[in-house]
Amino acid sequence: AMFLTGMAANPLVAVAAKTVFDIDFTWTKWAWGALVPGLIGLLLLPWFLKVLVRPKLKDTSLARDLARKELQKMGPLSFQEKAMAGVFAMLILLWTTKGLHGLGTTTVALIGVCVLLLTRTLSWDHIIENKGAWDTLIWLGGLLAMANGLKKVGFIDWFADGSYEVIQMTSLTGIGIMIALGLIYFYSMYGFSMLTAHISAMVLAFMTIALKSGVPPLISIAILAYFSDLCACLTNYSSGPVIIYFGYKYVKPGQWFSVGFLISLFHLVIWLGIGLLWWKVIGWW
Repeated sequence: AMFLTGMAANPLVAVAAKTVFDIDFTWTKWAWGALVPGLIGLLLLPWFLKVLVRPKLKDTSLARDLARKELQKMGPLSFQEKAMAGVFAMLILLWTTKGLHGLGTTTVALIGVCVLLLTRTLSWDHIIENKGAWDTLIWLGGLLAMANGLKKVGFIDWFADGSYEVIQMTSLTGIGIMIALGLIYFYSMYGFSMLTAHISAMVLAFMTIALKSGVPPLISIAILAYFSDLCACLTNYSSGPVIIYFGYKYVKPGQWFSVGFLISLFHLVIWLGIGLLWWKVIGWW
């Protein structure tokens, strides 16, 4: 959630922000808004999880010793490893300086892939043999098609209009409206099978509602942007990495949903508490 490039569908949020509010929610602005709540969440979440799910294994010294031995076997960094590190540094630099050169996040990523191919850090065979990536690409296409189908038949507009009417019936104003919209947006993830599908179907509609309601633009964008990723905690089918973790079968579905709901409350406290204060400090409202 802390970075525009942290999840494949995050750029869709930036596109929606530009479409609805005519605001460039750049890589730098995204990271700046997430800096304080993100770091605090990163620091506290492991301790919160340790309380919710007490680990059976507490001594990890064997794993550390094994890691040290394997690193020693690998020896010094190879040219390809140095090239990979250099490409990552280049990508971060280009993503954070979009205002200077105007290159989009996807274009920068493709430049990185080309450099890896030219330096033979990756070969074309490596790319075409990455079955997981191609499988994800195909599935995402289907999920996006499903989300677009919901929009075409009017379900998304119906849901957005209904949410707007519910908000209008309350006495909420300004930030209160956006918090309510954020909660609806967050927990609507229960009805979607992928973050990408959720963002594709919902974020533009909810930004439009925020615009109609007169909510400060940057607050509207921030809450929807960060919640677009944080809501992945709710289910065992919310994103590619989550599906992989669940596939190891260490956690049963019931426990995943119950712990995931408690984690969602943790996120809300951090991002609607500390987050709103931080956004006030940096002048977003």
